[in-house]
Amino acid sequence: MGQRGIVLILEAASNAEVTQLLAGIPLWGSHRVEVTPLESFEERQALHRQLDAQLKALVE
Repeated sequence: MGQRGIVLILEAASNAEVTQLLAGIPLWGSHRVEVTPLESFEERQALHRQLDAQLKALVE
């Protein structure tokens, strides 16, 4: 069978902002999401650490 997909092109002040926007989309956790980020490893790592801290705060 065929597949359906969604393509998004976002403009944001930073690549980290794009990641935060995408993480807020309901499909993010339940569907396969493929992202081609144009950010440094350090920027992405810092954002993931921030998101991890936010998730930990929610479950405490």
